[in-house]
Amino acid sequence: MVEVRKLLGANIRDLRKERGWTQKKLAELIGISPTFIMHIERGNRGVSLDTIGLFAKVLHVEISRLFESINEDEDLSNIVLPPELILERELKTKINNAITQYISEMKNHWLVSSD
Repeated sequence: MVEVRKLLGANIRDLRKERGWTQKKLAELIGISPTFIMHIERGNRGVSLDTIGLFAKVLHVEISRLFESINEDEDLSNIVLPPELILERELKTKINNAITQYISEMKNHWLVSSD
């Protein structure tokens, strides 16, 4: 079973390194200590939902990106996500489906009215 803390920490570390930031730089941007960043990246410490939101904002990613599997073949079915993340995913899916349906309907309307 994948540990959510380790997954979150690994993703934060990878995103930080992609940006060329040190733990100290990220800590300054988030407003926490570099030591706490180190513990988060190692999966040793949990973080609040507010802090997860700050990481996403500072790293310019969606919250769900912080919980994506590093190994695409890894089975993540045993991970229990916070209700807020589940709701966010469901809302994104519904919004995307509604937009796709609207665009399709508008295309059909334009095709019919241009005849």
